[in-house]
Amino acid sequence: MSKLTDGQLKEAKIAFKYYDSDKNGIVSLKEAEAALESIGLMCKELEKYAKNGKLSLEHFLRATAKAHQTKIDPRALNDAFRIWDVSNSGTINAAEMRHLMEQGGIPHGLTKDDIEKMISFTMAHGHDTILWNKFSKLLEES
Repeated sequence: MSKLTDGQLKEAKIAFKYYDSDKNGIVSLKEAEAALESIGLMCKELEKYAKNGKLSLEHFLRATAKAHQTKIDPRALNDAFRIWDVSNSGTINAAEMRHLMEQGGIPHGLTKDDIEKMISFTMAHGHDTILWNKFSKLLEES
């Protein structure tokens, strides 16, 4: 298992505890997903860490570590961007970019709020359009 930093471990334990409503040390897949989302993470393979649809704290922490490792391959994101950019203008709709980010996973160390800020920063002024050149530069820096 990849190691979590002390801060990540504390944050994950707090989220787990909050969603462990009956305080039995077990959460459902739905609760685990909500707990991860509450700390700005997603784990597409969450069910791999579950047993009978439930996760213990240990398995939740493993899923959390995996979610922290998730990175977007810039080439894959570029390829996906080109598919959505049917006019070959170097721009796509902001909603489409959110979808691409969700499908590719949140880059390591970024939260959903960070992604929203990146999208807002890279939008064409007054439009719901993402400028690829600005977005890719921000992604490289993160």
